Amino acid sequence: MDAKNYSYAGYNTDGNNTITQVRDASPAETAGMQLVDDDEKWRQILRGLNKDFYHQTVSSAEIEQYLIAKTGIELSSIFDQYLRTTMIPKLEYGHDEGIFKYRYTNVVPGFKMPIRLLVGETLKWVTPSTEWQTVAIESDLSALSVDKNFYIEVLKTN
Repeated sequence: MDAKNYSYAGYNTDGNNTITQVRDASPAETAGMQLVDDDEKWRQILRGLNKDFYHQTVSSAEIEQYLIAKTGIELSSIFDQYLRTTMIPKLEYGHDEGIFKYRYTNVVPGFKMPIRLLVGETLKWVTPSTEWQTVAIESDLSALSVDKNFYIEVLKTN
């Protein structure tokens, strides 16, 4: 009996949780490139995947551990969120008098994915969690936007 194929955010897997394809320019591939924030390093990681796992059947866990080791970033909760649920993370945010507050909802426990904000002409990285966090931002917060390269929903809460 053939195993069913499943498609997630940029990955296709078979019924045994084996990744069968990573789609170019998918949310998963784009998020990885954004989080590494170094095009050459990301390119070398992807080439390394091809080289190290050439003509092998590998599990999702093997690919995940490889990416964690090569990026030096703890990605477990991000993999759990995007590969094992259908929930789209929601960034809730608000601002008042130069203070930006933010958190994630609709996420797995422990989910902490850094995102990039554009405040005026300045890019700023923040790492939301499920708890409200705040950061002082000196620019006009009415011009704040979230980088659209991250597969999240955004909700302003003021």
